[in-house]
Amino acid sequence: MKTTANASTQTSEITTRPTNHGRAGLVCLFVIGSVFIGTTAFYLNVPIPDGLQDPWQYRLLTGGKRVVSDMAAFQELAFGRPYPISLRNTVEMLTFPSPSEVEGSNILCSITAIAGVKVHLYEPIERKTHDGPALIFLHGGGFFFGSSDMWDSLIRRIAEELDILVVSVDYRLAPEHVHPAAFDDCYAVTKWILENAVGFGIDRTRVGISGDSAGGTLAAAVAQYIHDDNTLPDLKYQALIYPVSQLLDIETPAQQKYRRHFGENGGMITWWEAAALVSWYVLGKSDEEVITTFMENTQTPSQFWQEGVQAKFVNHTLVPEEFTMDGYYSPLPTNREGNVKLWSDIGSTLLDPRLCPLMRLNMSNLPPAFVATCEFDAMRDNGIYYVKRLEQDDVAVVWKHYEGGFHGVFGPSWPFTFKIGEQMFADYIQFIKSHW
Repeated sequence: MKTTANASTQTSEITTRPTNHGRAGLVCLFVIGSVFIGTTAFYLNVPIPDGLQDPWQYRLLTGGKRVVSDMAAFQELAFGRPYPISLRNTVEMLTFPSPSEVEGSNILCSITAIAGVKVHLYEPIERKTHDGPALIFLHGGGFFFGSSDMWDSLIRRIAEELDILVVSVDYRLAPEHVHPAAFDDCYAVTKWILENAVGFGIDRTRVGISGDSAGGTLAAAVAQYIHDDNTLPDLKYQALIYPVSQLLDIETPAQQKYRRHFGENGGMITWWEAAALVSWYVLGKSDEEVITTFMENTQTPSQFWQEGVQAKFVNHTLVPEEFTMDGYYSPLPTNREGNVKLWSDIGSTLLDPRLCPLMRLNMSNLPPAFVATCEFDAMRDNGIYYVKRLEQDDVAVVWKHYEGGFHGVFGPSWPFTFKIGEQMFADYIQFIKSHW
């Protein structure tokens, strides 16, 4: 009996005394929780200027972008894989392939090749009209990432709203494929569609083109070159969402405001990324001289600013005065000597309308345009410059500017929905419906 009592007492002590393993588990849980909270706080601690709409959704979207960027930077450091390729691969790993059908949708997506280029076809399952309109869509992504899969929900929604065939082009990307590879692919697909429209049940005189960011740049350029081909009908319209129209000056009033509010490392696009993507697409590599020169905005020599024909297209006075009252500190640097050697190497490329559509000398008779710009977008003035050039040559333009908006608000932004993005989408759809 005595032995039993002792055993019972000992057992009771054992079951109530905290173990070393339990303490270690609590400490481990505390450390993991602290690291998680600290990391989350770090990535969500992004600049939010007054007036930016849907700030918490923007914070989450930008924070996610920062995480992906840091993952890509780590891969470059650890494995020597180029940053743009690492970033693209990381995003692609998080992207689901485009489904052929989505429940409740009238759109069927199929993948094929046109003119040797991969495309996604978004077509109404029950098309109401034959020999009707169609749209060529060119995704954004700074010429080095992006795909139809990544933009699937946005493109599918466009096709649903318009009830037409939408052709999304998976053009070749930098740094593996340099300029003009992306343009060549987009032009080849558009030309082939116009030449073979009957086989798709569309009217070749009712085909429009559209794109966002780099895709908007490509859409503007393709519209120009289709116009120059006398064997083809003009595109019906060009719908351009915050396009990049020039690279002569990357310290426009919009970019000065952007740097003031977001700093060099904040926002959807950092100062370094804006300069680096030029190097990736033009040279196919990260060239420190090119990146530094563009970050310093000395890529264009003073002689060109004084004598170049296209210099007058890039003028800060073209930007509405009310847009230069917040953060504007420096006029166009026409007196800087600039990097003359670099200009001799890539100056002709920077003046190529296939890369910078603003550089085209004559805009007359181009298709009517829809141009969207946003308040908190470093590319804002690129859109404004293009609007002014089209207007000067009597091209019909609908310019919509979105206060509180930012680069990327149009999409793809799943799982977030932005009020301004929804308004932009509604205006975009209305423009297209009124121009086919």
